[in-house]
Amino acid sequence: MEGDVYLNQCMMKKQIWLDDKKYLHND
Repeated sequence: MEGDVYLNQCMMKKQIWLDDKKYLHND
């Protein structure tokens, strides 16, 4: 179960990072 929580956190961080990259490219 702990692994799932860790994986979910990584996925959320990756999604946020991808969103940040998109915003930077839109600039």
